Amino acid sequence: MRRWVMWTAVLVVAAVAVGGGYLWLRGGNRATNDARAATPPSLPDEQTGPSITTSRAQQIEQHLVSSQSNEVADVLASTVKAAYLKEPGALLPGGASVHLDVARAQQAGQDMLRVPATVTGPNRGAWIVLVIRENGEWFVLGTDQP
Repeated sequence: MRRWVMWTAVLVVAAVAVGGGYLWLRGGNRATNDARAATPPSLPDEQTGPSITTSRAQQIEQHLVSSQSNEVADVLASTVKAAYLKEPGALLPGGASVHLDVARAQQAGQDMLRVPATVTGPNRGAWIVLVIRENGEWFVLGTDQP
């Protein structure tokens, strides 16, 4: 549990630093959180922003649950990879799996997407994975529970 808390803090700090004001702080700015909850973002009928491919999403899913730190690091954004490599380890407990719902991804900024995810097994539940495009490829920047 301690590792989870540490990684959540690292990923939130990275999201704030890179996201240009995109905050994921639970209980942070109450007015912002309440407004976001009251008016959920919606996608236009035809998405014109960036999109993540199903094959890249599947690669991210597989690497996020890996017990091999080099595989996990392969899908992390450069801004969080260095911190992860200082204290590598599994991000999710053994037996967990994750599914990214790319059809419901929402643009969160220039070259960033909020991708709904479902985790099964330990720590199961609904999650949001923030991915960022670096050099034409998508990498995980942070996570949060909606």
